Amino acid sequence: ATIDVLSIADTDGVWLTLEDIVLSWNRGALLRGAIDVQELSAARIVVSRPPVAENTGPSPEAQPVSLPELPVSVSLDKLRIDQVELGEVFLGEPIAVSLSGSAQLGEGQGTANVIAERLGDKAGVFEIDGSFVNATRVLDLLLNLEEGPDGIAARVLDLPGRPAIRLEVAGNAPLDDYEATLAIATDGEDRLSGTFVLSSADGEQQIALDLG
Repeated sequence: ATIDVLSIADTDGVWLTLEDIVLSWNRGALLRGAIDVQELSAARIVVSRPPVAENTGPSPEAQPVSLPELPVSVSLDKLRIDQVELGEVFLGEPIAVSLSGSAQLGEGQGTANVIAERLGDKAGVFEIDGSFVNATRVLDLLLNLEEGPDGIAARVLDLPGRPAIRLEVAGNAPLDDYEATLAIATDGEDRLSGTFVLSSADGEQQIALDLG
């Protein structure tokens, strides 16, 4: 299945445009209760701004984190987006990246691996590799960020001189008592490392940091 151009608009006009979309999937897999997508790709996606939010009444109560329980399993073997353009409103400057990855969801558990590589003069790679299981509430997460000088993270964190930065977060534990390691380096030198813990006590969530 292919789509040349798909655009989505709200009261202020078009805010999302997708070009040259290709969906390659196994229709026969539906007979065994599965949506099996071999490849989902697009040449270009432009997100110029967030959509206009509509007031739909009071906000719903917060619910525990969980994956949707679908009547079928979903598998995406290959995600490939050649260019994703984000407007300045999102990160303070126009950004263009390429996206690749894969994902699976079924029986209350899911996995995903997504890599974003920045396009243009500034170097940057962001990777998230994780899984979550509803029954055990175990989150397995590996997050890596590497950017050259004057990158997004250095600007947002207001680091002096806006150096090259490397960030890694890794954890594998139930969300009710989650512990992950954190490491930050700038210009190739280790700067900050340690752990952070997210726990629940007496109905309240607590965050503990042990960094050096």
